[in-house]
Amino acid sequence: MFGGIVERYDLLNRLLSLGRDSYWRRELTRALQVDEPRQALDLCCGTGDVALSLLKSLPGLERLVAADFVLPMCAAAAGKLRARYPEPGVSSLACADALRLPFGTETFDIVSVAFGVRNFENLERGLAEIARVLKADGRVGILEFAPPEGRLLRLVYRPYLRLFPPLLGKLLAGAEGAYGYLSASIQSFLRPSSMLAALEKAGFHDPHARKLTLGVTYLYTASR
Repeated sequence: MFGGIVERYDLLNRLLSLGRDSYWRRELTRALQVDEPRQALDLCCGTGDVALSLLKSLPGLERLVAADFVLPMCAAAAGKLRARYPEPGVSSLACADALRLPFGTETFDIVSVAFGVRNFENLERGLAEIARVLKADGRVGILEFAPPEGRLLRLVYRPYLRLFPPLLGKLLAGAEGAYGYLSASIQSFLRPSSMLAALEKAGFHDPHARKLTLGVTYLYTASR
């Protein structure tokens, strides 16, 4: 499903978020700028925007792995990384299943996930895998949409989700189904309190949820 929208993926993200996606990614990167991390994993990397942000903001990184389950997304991310950093460097790509990560236990200092955990086939297993590959005292940062809360936001946001993403996906990418899924998955995903509980259950400490853009998106952070 996601492989068929790669060429228009970035444009659709900009339009559907009304340009806020860049701000959300910057806040995710800032949340991970602690204790001079050396080893980083950007999981569900998409076309590589978060990976690029991490490389720019964390010059002390010795290794960054950008991983995604969708091969065309990995290819797009590889192209972006090569274009920005043409010399061999610290970044690498991996086509990987988030529920069975091909990395050793306690490998990374930080893990970022932008709009990916909502698509995990099994959220509990996916969060447990993130916890497994994080070093002790490592940090995870997760950006994710949330079901609309509050009467006014629901009044505006629910019709937007129902109508606009499928229509825009159809017009610009011929992918009405993929963006219809986006709308449905946002409305059925965990509320922030439940997401915090899921992080604790997976073994994380001090989970925190920060509301972004009126609660359309949340930034979750936690320590291992």
